[in-house]
Amino acid sequence: MRGVDGGRGVSLFRALISTLVVVTATRQQGCIRD
Repeated sequence: MRGVDGGRGVSLFRALISTLVVVTATRQQGCIRD
């Protein structure tokens, strides 16, 4: 666990991916419902 900045970068990157996945899933569900 070297470098605090590196850890923060990974956390931000994971958070960004998680948000993207949720948004994509929501959009897909909306398309299916329509």
